[in-house]
Amino acid sequence: MIEVKNLTKTYHPKKGVPVVALDNVNLKIEDKGLVFILGKSGSGKSTLLNLLGGLDKYDAGDIIIKGKSTKDFTQGNFDSYRNTYVGFIFQEYNILEEFTVGANIALAIELQGRKATNEEVKQILDTLDLTGYGHRRPNELSGGQRQRVAIARALVKNPEIILADEPTGSLDSKTALQIFDILKKLSQEKLVMVVSHDREFAEMYGDRVIELADGRIISDISKTTVTSEVASNVQYAQNEGLIVREGYKLTAADLEMINRYLEKEKKLNIITKNDRDFRTHEVFVETEDVDLKSYDEEFKMIKSRLPNKMAFRMGASGLGYKKLRLFFTILLSLVAFTPFGVADSLAAYNKIDAIVNSIIDGNIQTAALTKEETYLVNEDEHTRYLSFSMEDVEELNSGIGRELGLNFKPVYAPGSNPHEVSFWLQENYSRKSRMEYVPYFQNMVSGLAEFSREELLELGFTIHGEMPEADDEIALTDYVFKHFEMYGYSNYNEKENKYSDDIEPGTIKNYQQLIGREIVFNNSWLSNSLRFKVTAIVNTNFDTTRYETLKNSDSENYFLREEFRTIVQFGYHALGFVSEGAIGKLIEKSQTQGLNIRNIANLTYRNPEFDMDNYWEYWTENLEKVDNYGKDKIVFFDEQKTALGKNEILIEARRFLSDHGTEVQIDDFYGNLSTYYDMVINEHFENYARENYHEAEANGFFEDMKLEDDIDELTKIWYYLDYLHGDGRQNNPYGSKSGYELEAEAFQICAPVLGLLKEVEVEKYFYNNIIYKEELSEAKIVGVYYGEPFSNLVIVDDEFYDELEALGKEEPYKFVLAKMPEDRSNIQKLAKFSNTTTNSVSHILQNETTRILEMANNMVENLAHTFLFIGLGFAGFSTLMLSNFIASSINQKRREIGILRAIGARSNDVFRIFFNESIIIATINFFLASISTFIVVRAINLSLRTDVGLSVTIFNFSLRQIVLVLLISVFVALATSFMPVYRIARKKPVDAIRDK
Repeated sequence: MIEVKNLTKTYHPKKGVPVVALDNVNLKIEDKGLVFILGKSGSGKSTLLNLLGGLDKYDAGDIIIKGKSTKDFTQGNFDSYRNTYVGFIFQEYNILEEFTVGANIALAIELQGRKATNEEVKQILDTLDLTGYGHRRPNELSGGQRQRVAIARALVKNPEIILADEPTGSLDSKTALQIFDILKKLSQEKLVMVVSHDREFAEMYGDRVIELADGRIISDISKTTVTSEVASNVQYAQNEGLIVREGYKLTAADLEMINRYLEKEKKLNIITKNDRDFRTHEVFVETEDVDLKSYDEEFKMIKSRLPNKMAFRMGASGLGYKKLRLFFTILLSLVAFTPFGVADSLAAYNKIDAIVNSIIDGNIQTAALTKEETYLVNEDEHTRYLSFSMEDVEELNSGIGRELGLNFKPVYAPGSNPHEVSFWLQENYSRKSRMEYVPYFQNMVSGLAEFSREELLELGFTIHGEMPEADDEIALTDYVFKHFEMYGYSNYNEKENKYSDDIEPGTIKNYQQLIGREIVFNNSWLSNSLRFKVTAIVNTNFDTTRYETLKNSDSENYFLREEFRTIVQFGYHALGFVSEGAIGKLIEKSQTQGLNIRNIANLTYRNPEFDMDNYWEYWTENLEKVDNYGKDKIVFFDEQKTALGKNEILIEARRFLSDHGTEVQIDDFYGNLSTYYDMVINEHFENYARENYHEAEANGFFEDMKLEDDIDELTKIWYYLDYLHGDGRQNNPYGSKSGYELEAEAFQICAPVLGLLKEVEVEKYFYNNIIYKEELSEAKIVGVYYGEPFSNLVIVDDEFYDELEALGKEEPYKFVLAKMPEDRSNIQKLAKFSNTTTNSVSHILQNETTRILEMANNMVENLAHTFLFIGLGFAGFSTLMLSNFIASSINQKRREIGILRAIGARSNDVFRIFFNESIIIATINFFLASISTFIVVRAINLSLRTDVGLSVTIFNFSLRQIVLVLLISVFVALATSFMPVYRIARKKPVDAIRDK
């Protein structure tokens, strides 16, 4: 069965000299029999047993098992060898305390890949007189019972070799005899090798006794049977008692001898034997050379596989060793994993998801879109706001609008930037109001829109009054009405040139007090104010509970103020609702001649030499070409000139003359040319009024003016002249010519004189708002044109005009408005659309959340990366914590690991035990961390809304965080388990058992 050749083993302690445990030991051991290995402590007997069982590794020599050399065996091979051929019995029993008796025995069966049945376990227990003990715990058994459980665990594998290391060392003599009786019986079919100090037991039970000293075999004897002549008819054998030859009668001397034995023995067996058996007895002789049989069959080994159920059970049992340490490990891991999850909820920040979640969480009802263009300047990306044309609105409604079932309405709000105020309200407040800044009152109407009564009712609004029908009528919102509650009302009477109908602040209490009154809208981009009559107040159900603090002038919550301002500017709550077609007429009136460059460039012509006494500057808003304006309204200072060269310009005559009029002598007039020009105009107007007042009178002018019938002719001429300079300047229904036409004729009269003016050198300052281009150069005023007095239109050369025209023009609508979709998928589609750029143009969703997200986006994205590293840091911290716990658990279980290895478990089985333990902890951490992360994320988002004032959902708890927390929990569990388990799994089983 086993052959040992020159076996050598030396121990190398960390301190002290090396110890030779075995020194060139040679042995041959047959397939059956009870072999005792004797020797003093340190003689090498246990080392020999451990080497034969593969619990330890030899340094030199070889162990040949059933003809198979073990020189090239790996640790895994030795594990499988023990699992297949070897059953170990230890002095300390080494049964697993957390398992029942039955489970300990079943473990050995299942390591061999067989299913452990109750019948098989019961049978082996019955064999060893342990019937009914299968459900007992090891701590409920006596020492002898425990050792029999260990024997049962060894036998249930049906091993060919049983190795017992001091199996009776902890037992009383009676129990020891019982154990040796069992081993003796087993040795009839198997090889049983026993390490012992007890020579008496060895000689009583052993078939062979090998004695070691200093690592060498000093004695090797085997038991044999001999027959000899015996003079006495009575003899004593220790293991049998008193033996009497069959047929012999005891004498007085025999009886005396028996009495002496009885004095020593409490119990004495007396048996008889026939003559042949009486003369036969066993003796030990020097062991001769053993002739081992050859093994033709293949040396097969069974790889162990610890059942998942047992691996899980053993892993779970480790959690109970140090409960306080486990508690703090889970607690600290939770503290680590939760910030990781929270960090990832920000690290996973996605603008689209943030917009969608913020819209849903904020219950936002309005979908407002602005237009934006992206372009490159010197490889740098820039953006600019664009306004909408009606064609743009129709395209939106036929595209994303149709897809989502939305009808976008255009909002007319002149201005260069979506965030600029459109129409100011201050002009309408009581003169007695104190106009201190209060963030709640934005003092504006955000724009004009055309909504029918049905459309407003469909939005859930309530209408008090009648919707506008005329172009100069308007319906205001409840939010705008509250301004008049706060600041009162007054109306400027243009005819009387004074404020009238003043209602003090706090006096207006209901809608009817404002309905029917006139409201004036001022806009810095319009040349004239707009005047409307209020016909209705629309309650838009604006819930301002969140913004009550903004009614205090000292409110310093910046984010809340910005959120509120955005709601007002891009929602329904501050709109003015006008009649159908009214906006189109307003647009027509606001259109000016030429190219309007308010939003695309700054253009100024000024005195090249700064002089406080002679400083002038021409700020330009509109440009025109010579050919487009009309050469009959132009005078070049050089009569030969017909076109403008580069950087040559024409200025409106009155503006030019106010700064550059010269002294002239014309007929009887001598003085400033500007004065002469005014004189010619006034004289031309006066001549026309004198010659044509009869025509005006016939057309009902004086009647309409409600003048008395008996006024004299001079008074009539004066009234008509004043009308031509005023209301009749644009249109004169009472005569053949308007004031504007008369001015044009006067300009032609002065043309020869204006041609005497000299060209003026100017400094041109130009800043392109689109491509951020600044230019400072020289220019020249080479003539004047007739136009609106002091107009800011400048006629420029064609090349410069074309350059600016190519930059684009302002369309009339600042933004478009629709009701927010109700379902999440459509909100997401709208959010994606608003973040998609097509041909450098994108449509930006404007509401309280997107405004804040736009402001915070870069910061959040940068924080997201930072939080990712913070999260990884926390994960690393939790890895150290869990690793410490697993290492501690492994230290607690070293002996159990050694026992498992001794009965045939592989390193892989050990890994699985502790991986199960780690996975259990990881699972606990995962559930706790997921719940904790969810709670913390919700708390942070709630705090951002309530405490900070951010109406956004930046931290997003989703499936991603759940999966990541799960993955990081599992990863940490595996990572923390691997190294400590790897180290213990690599240990030799004997070291693990000895807890080294």
